[in-house]
Amino acid sequence: MSIGDKIASVLTRFGRPMTLRRYTLGPNGVQIPLDVTIYGVSRNYAPHELIAGSGIVQGDTEVTFAGQQIAAAQWPGPAKKTDVIIFDNRNTVIQAIEPKNFGTDTLVFAAQVRG
Repeated sequence: MSIGDKIASVLTRFGRPMTLRRYTLGPNGVQIPLDVTIYGVSRNYAPHELIAGSGIVQGDTEVTFAGQQIAAAQWPGPAKKTDVIIFDNRNTVIQAIEPKNFGTDTLVFAAQVRG
């Protein structure tokens, strides 16, 4: 079992399910969502109320998930800026993403998301 497989196994067991979504253009310019279920961890959620007293909150979060999960699903990866990650009933948009590699294998992606 490779290091990437071990990390993916740990994230699947101890992480939480999330949806990684990319919108593609279909016929007549209609956006079609392309989803893959990933397992990851999030941390450092920093919510901010957008309009005082409105209850409308947006925050930044760090999300880490395994690269193996994307490859196994034959999703058109790797994950990139503007892809969407859905978790905790929140749609978040990737603002920045950094692959963490070991040799030629991408072990995990560390994403900064906002939403």
